[in-house]
Amino acid sequence: NPPSSLAARYRRAYDGEITYLDAQLGRLFAGLKAQGVYDKTLIVLTADHGEEFCEHGGWWHGQTLYDEQLTVPLIAKAPRGGPAGVVGAAMVGSVDIAPTIIVAAGTTPPDTMVGRPLSLAGDGAAPRDHSFAESDLEGNVLQAYRSGDGWKLIEANPGNPRGLPPQQLFEVGRDPREQHDLAATDPRQAATLAALLATVENRALAAAVGGGETTAIDKATEERLRMLGYVK
Repeated sequence: NPPSSLAARYRRAYDGEITYLDAQLGRLFAGLKAQGVYDKTLIVLTADHGEEFCEHGGWWHGQTLYDEQLTVPLIAKAPRGGPAGVVGAAMVGSVDIAPTIIVAAGTTPPDTMVGRPLSLAGDGAAPRDHSFAESDLEGNVLQAYRSGDGWKLIEANPGNPRGLPPQQLFEVGRDPREQHDLAATDPRQAATLAALLATVENRALAAAVGGGETTAIDKATEERLRMLGYVK
């Protein structure tokens, strides 16, 4: 565990960021209300990642695929007259957000989208049977697969700077903090999820080949993306 003074410092910084974001959301909502459009606006709040506070020996984000970095809020406010107060327990992914917004706007998502629209009322949408995540940052090349029955596999490139093992297996239903790696004791389950992970990854690569459009960006935007770690 880190020194208490260091832990307190990082937690204060994190709390400060949350407070700042809360204030900015307040400004956004106030602006929408002032323009008279708040009640007819769909608002979706989420995050691109969580943060690690030494749950697995490190700080910050981007270098692991444990749940403290993958589990993020997903909050939607429907226009007036829509569902409210619904709490969903089904597994979803960030790829589901765009098709959800498209359907809410009254149109149909393109076939190229891998996500599925979610029901803002908490019903009607088929439950997702898996989720997939990947990261390639600072030499740590990672993939993760989580099944609908509560198993999760994480694979890492050999010799990664973070020192992660090539394969980790967790039964997150019983071990939500991912403290007990079962890859060595349950190799059959690990192999099953590894095959499913490979299938999902190959499907994603096939969908990406030849798809999409190329957009030029200016130098200032490129530099900002580089500072955030999205451009090497």
